[in-house]
Amino acid sequence: MKMDFSLDELPISDRMMTYPTRTTNTEQAMKKTLKIEVNGQEIQIQHHQYKAGHEVTVLVDAAKLDAAWRAGSTCDGQWISPADQGIDDRRARVAQYLASGKPLQASLILVDRKGGVVVRDGRHRLATLRDMGVKVVAVTVARSSLPKLQGMLVG
Repeated sequence: MKMDFSLDELPISDRMMTYPTRTTNTEQAMKKTLKIEVNGQEIQIQHHQYKAGHEVTVLVDAAKLDAAWRAGSTCDGQWISPADQGIDDRRARVAQYLASGKPLQASLILVDRKGGVVVRDGRHRLATLRDMGVKVVAVTVARSSLPKLQGMLVG
């Protein structure tokens, strides 16, 4: 199967940061700091440290991500609706953490063949940000999934 998209063609920009890999632009990418705006406050984003070297952290349109997340969660009930509080008081704790202004770890997502999103880690963070009206969120995703996110990328 030949892809009409090459990861080598992706520019290293303000919308992506990577962990060290064999790419020539790694040092430039590591110097980039991703930030999102939450209630008028800039929050610095930390790359999700799942398997260093295989993922990138990118900024995506929150509404498009939410639609793909809802579509990708049809079997396992993982998507958190605006009315659902999730597990325990996690959403309240996320909101409290955001108010502190401390850096926020990006949520780790997987993208299926149809473009549906499964949140591997950080679904309460994403649900809280969505419900706070945040327009752009940061997610960490496998490099191989970037072509599936092209319609969602912001930057």
